Amino acid sequence: MTAQREKIMQEKESRDRQLREEKTRKRHEEKESFRNEVDLVNRLKEEMEMERSLQAEKRRQEKEYLQKMLRENEANKMSASE
Repeated sequence: MTAQREKIMQEKESRDRQLREEKTRKRHEEKESFRNEVDLVNRLKEEMEMERSLQAEKRRQEKEYLQKMLRENEANKMSASE
């Protein structure tokens, strides 16, 4: 009877240990997955900010170019009317 009880206790401890290890593994995987998602979100935010900056610079350059063209056009009109 005692040997049978000992065997049952060992099986129970083995199952408990397996459950703890599985729980620990799952928790580790969830943390890793969360870290990966946070990294992805941060990378996407950086890319979006970079794209916004590039678009703003492009608009600034286009505006500068158009102003230059307008000034040259006005200068050409002035010299043509003289």
